Amino acid sequence: MKLTDQIIMDALPAEKKYKLHDGDGLHILILPSGGKYFKFEFRWKKARKELSLGVYPSVSLERARNERDKAKSLIGKGINTCDIKKIKEHAVYSPDENTFSQCSNRMV
Repeated sequence: MKLTDQIIMDALPAEKKYKLHDGDGLHILILPSGGKYFKFEFRWKKARKELSLGVYPSVSLERARNERDKAKSLIGKGINTCDIKKIKEHAVYSPDENTFSQCSNRMV
């Protein structure tokens, strides 16, 4: 059964974390603290991988499904989506851009 916004909103935290599956590798992880995280599980070279898609309700169910579909498309082309995310994070937080002199120059 596919997820709906109502099912996600009605999901209550439990003693242990648990998953509600949407299909095609997409699920929402419900934490004991009440946090709800969209995840996409897939296989890459015989290894199980998991891609975080965002926190509900900041990321809607529709957007999570779209991100899953994009990731599946990339995987079909032989591109590991987890590597792309790491590259993007490194590009945003490049250590070369955060030297003391560069940070101090930005503050002036």
